[in-house]
Amino acid sequence: MWITVLLSIIALVSLYVFSHSKAEEVRERNIGFMKKNIEAQPERNAHANREIQKVENGPAIEKEAALNMKKIYEREHDIEHRWLKAYEEKDWGELNHVEEENISFWMEEYKGMASFYYFIGEDSNMAWFTARATLEELKRLEEHAIEPFVQPKPYTNSFPFLATIYDDYKGRSLEEWEQLTKRYATTGWSFMYQLIQGMAIPVLILIGCFIFGNNVSAEVGSKKRGLLFYYVLPVKRRNVFLAKYMSGLLMTLLFVVCMLLVPVMSGLFIGDIGSLKYPVLVYDGSIPSTVDPMFNSLKPMEDTFHFITLQEYIGKIGLLTLTVTIMMYSLYYVLSILVKVPPVTVLLTAIITFIGMKMPPLPYNPFSYIDMNKIVNREAATLAFNPAMEIQNGLFVVSVVACLFIALGYMLFKRIDLS
Repeated sequence: MWITVLLSIIALVSLYVFSHSKAEEVRERNIGFMKKNIEAQPERNAHANREIQKVENGPAIEKEAALNMKKIYEREHDIEHRWLKAYEEKDWGELNHVEEENISFWMEEYKGMASFYYFIGEDSNMAWFTARATLEELKRLEEHAIEPFVQPKPYTNSFPFLATIYDDYKGRSLEEWEQLTKRYATTGWSFMYQLIQGMAIPVLILIGCFIFGNNVSAEVGSKKRGLLFYYVLPVKRRNVFLAKYMSGLLMTLLFVVCMLLVPVMSGLFIGDIGSLKYPVLVYDGSIPSTVDPMFNSLKPMEDTFHFITLQEYIGKIGLLTLTVTIMMYSLYYVLSILVKVPPVTVLLTAIITFIGMKMPPLPYNPFSYIDMNKIVNREAATLAFNPAMEIQNGLFVVSVVACLFIALGYMLFKRIDLS
């Protein structure tokens, strides 16, 4: 048992160390690229001056284009120097300000167009929703001088875009976009946030069930008859069941919480612990069609959003984690009484959970709430055009199903025959 716990801790610490080291590599590449750009500034200035001289006696429109190009070069020079200084000194407030100023400039340039024509690729016009969300995120990062995620910056005017569900890329464009928006955590809290996004909690729950959820099945085998001891005492079976069930459940919950806190504690020794004020995007969603669901569509220009702090996000995730853990543990407990083979039990629990998650996302499907990140940030509700898929409904539905599993487990427990 404790070997599994130790291996889980080692795995999480290793993932955090890998993320931190990868982030440092990306940072070094970003700094190297920006220094090369700064070194090339004289050449770009000379090129701009030559272009101006070429059209000195030409049409006015060509003169204006050449002068605008020179202004853009001069602006980029200023951005590059300020960005590099803030990046090397880890002045997060100034860095976020520079990024915000830069993206605001280009958003103004493309104002009125159907898409934010920034990302170059095959049929890859960026949704305005993504540009707007990125700008608002940068404003909040600047306000609290928060260390951002590390992202690749392959050229001066590439921004730390926040990938959203409104992005619609294919083929090579999708690959380039995923590389550009890949984020690496350097702080404890930000790495925990990425773990939650990566569905780590359901995995940790399954591991916890495997470690602590076999206290009944382990005592009804052919060699161990531990339950006989309780049955000869003046103790009701119901009390025995509750004691066994609750002890395993509490240990599973404790295991999940401790594992999630491992990267936060690691941040105290490697990197930094981070800030709970980090902004988390929450989709407000599109209004469902009143005619027919086939007419439902996302509206990048009109759809709204808001941000919550990472602290508020973790609080909501905590509530869902509690109820989902009870449900999955109760399901595991039922199967463990029936199967009595832990590896098979955990496999069956995982299969049932996976199938439930792949079913159409409905407000009353308890397994729709397993991906907690998509519930809290309302991604699931937005894509399903169903506002009912929210945390309050999730807490209710999952709790009801958990109670049904507990009742079923008790019924099976009462029927255990040790004779």
